[in-house]
Amino acid sequence: MLTFEEEIEKLKPLMDCDADEAYSFLAPLMAEPVKRPVVLYAAGKTCERIYKYLWTKGIQVSAICDKNKQGMFLDSGLTIIPPSELYQNYRNAWIVVCTFNYSVDAIAQLCESGIREKNILRATYSTNIAYFSKEEFFANPSLYQGYQYAFELASDDVGKSVVLDVLRKDMTGTHYLKKTSKLPTELQYFDFEFGDAEVFVQAGCYIGDTVEEFIRFRGDNPNDIIYTFEGDSVNYEISKHNLEKYPNVFLEKLGLWDKDDVLFFSDGRGPRSRVQGFSTDSGAPSFRVTSLDNYFRDKTALPTFIELDIEGSEPEALLGAKEILRKAKPKLAICVYHSQDHLYRIPKIIQEINPNYKRFRFIQTADDSISDTVLFVD
Repeated sequence: MLTFEEEIEKLKPLMDCDADEAYSFLAPLMAEPVKRPVVLYAAGKTCERIYKYLWTKGIQVSAICDKNKQGMFLDSGLTIIPPSELYQNYRNAWIVVCTFNYSVDAIAQLCESGIREKNILRATYSTNIAYFSKEEFFANPSLYQGYQYAFELASDDVGKSVVLDVLRKDMTGTHYLKKTSKLPTELQYFDFEFGDAEVFVQAGCYIGDTVEEFIRFRGDNPNDIIYTFEGDSVNYEISKHNLEKYPNVFLEKLGLWDKDDVLFFSDGRGPRSRVQGFSTDSGAPSFRVTSLDNYFRDKTALPTFIELDIEGSEPEALLGAKEILRKAKPKLAICVYHSQDHLYRIPKIIQEINPNYKRFRFIQTADDSISDTVLFVD
């Protein structure tokens, strides 16, 4: 494979095409010279990306509207207006709804207030999963160097290709996935050489499905010991029911962190439940977190294999396992897709804790999505 710099040069024209594809929902607005005002509705990250994209295309935005936010929008010189002002002054404008999750409600409210539906354009999923533009990537040394670090650390061409694919997704939101980067479902987290007896740490447990997959993968090996962690109350009860038949599985209602603490939890969201870290008006419940180093301090055997899929808390969990990673050097399967910088931040944490880890493999495990990237380290 070529160097990172050479691969990026090859990708540049594709990145432009990707961006145009990601913003194709704006085609009606851009099909003819814009004679009507353009208003962006919902002043969040997606709004920022759409504003910058329109600016690169020479299209001026007339107003930013948000029902909850006020003040100046970025350095645009535009003051964020309330919906009442939109309805009064921009009834015939193009309205670009810059949210994906709440777009149905937003469009309904706009139509109920007299905005014609044919004048409303809705941001697509692509713009909600893109983190930055091509211009931002090349202007920000930390971004460029981060992906370069992951690319050069990858132990094979498959992993290097995955890094480039994820970069394109992070930049434009479009999904490109090479078939060579996929793993069969049964190897989703288990693409390692295993010994006769494994001490497996798995988090988050969700409903116990990954634990049961590992047990089947290992042929119900009686020599294995499995410790699994789940903070969500509903998930915990389901896991408890599903795993109680396995005598070698220990389920803990704990979150993993870099120390023992009491944090807050976004509970009841199924596979998306996660450590929140702070209280909110929604009344997030408090729950206990621990570090793996503290948890295993009085255990006879240290982990030989750790798998983490904990919705963004992976860096903290790894920092809480420094002693284990140094002493036992367990095999690691870590999800690196819950935050934009995890692709390069997580391997750097591992490498800094124990430089003896030599093989870093980035693998896509989902059939039709580029989002689910797992880092295998041994």
